[in-house]
Amino acid sequence: GKATKVTKEILMAQARERRLSKMGQPREAAAEHLPSLLNSPSESPSSSHDTKSQSYDKSQSCGMLKSQTFDSGAGTNPHSPHFDRCRSGPLPGSKDRQALSKCPEVAALRQKVQKCLVVDDVGSIRKLLSARLLRIHAAMDVQIAENGESGLRMIQEGGFDVVVSDVVMPVMSGPEMVTRLRSWESENGSQRTPVIGMSANTNTQDVEEYLSSGMDGFMHKPMPSSTQEICDIVLRAIKSSAMKGNAMGDLSP
Repeated sequence: GKATKVTKEILMAQARERRLSKMGQPREAAAEHLPSLLNSPSESPSSSHDTKSQSYDKSQSCGMLKSQTFDSGAGTNPHSPHFDRCRSGPLPGSKDRQALSKCPEVAALRQKVQKCLVVDDVGSIRKLLSARLLRIHAAMDVQIAENGESGLRMIQEGGFDVVVSDVVMPVMSGPEMVTRLRSWESENGSQRTPVIGMSANTNTQDVEEYLSSGMDGFMHKPMPSSTQEICDIVLRAIKSSAMKGNAMGDLSP
């Protein structure tokens, strides 16, 4: 079906991005192969009953990829008795938006996240992430930065409830941005800002390195198709950041 084709195109683009990253080439080339997902049917309940492997081990630090399989058809087909509006994402129509608003994860995210920063050097990815977040919370103030350097400056100016950042970027990478941010927060006694790393590279060892830089969570790129999964990752990152911030406060003289 059309949704399956879009999924294959995303996977191909992710593989191409990983190859280009290893060769040190600009990733705009990989982005050109990403389908236009702003109005993608990937969240639509009309997609075929194909089985997708996604995966997060919630016992690990906020969304580390492991091996959990779910049947996207059962969850996203509105004619199925197992239809899950939270997992399928918002659809056109007021009834669908009302149903989404009843999901506890969505309600919690809307309460906790009013302002979000998206950091990525690829324009199409920034647009996609912004659109997905606004579908979940239309009143959210989503701002963008093209690299870690500009992202760090915007975060230091303040007010972001959460930051979603690419890992590999020119000028300044995501991990370097977060390392500098944590040092700046410590030196200035600033409140800890939750940061979620994002990459097509989901190798466990690499993800652990991203998290050790000071990130509070991780999601695969371009973004999980499940609205509930996105909300879970964001909410766990916020909770993790708050706990780490409190722990650092306890250690202060």
